[in-house]
Amino acid sequence: MATAIAAGDQPVLGHGNVACRAWSDDRRSPTSAGEPRTAWILGFLTATSQYGEAPATDVSRGRSTEEIVAAIDRYCGEHPDDSLHKASSVLVETWRQQAKP
Repeated sequence: MATAIAAGDQPVLGHGNVACRAWSDDRRSPTSAGEPRTAWILGFLTATSQYGEAPATDVSRGRSTEEIVAAIDRYCGEHPDDSLHKASSVLVETWRQQAKP
């Protein structure tokens, strides 16, 4: 899945292009697609943490994989037509806003 689709002005590669509907469907049934998609989300969060802000901060604020996946589940349940990239981006922005004093 090496497709690149523009998200705003930035290219999105791989599983970030998957619709939330597909994410949610995969989460309800045993499939091998869930693990690489979870890995994509964790990679997105890692890259955002390392390259997104100066100085670099952990955008997940130490949340576990289970907490991150649950947050994506909630978002995708409410926005089935959005992509995993958008779900991940919204999650990052939400956590950044919550961390502001």
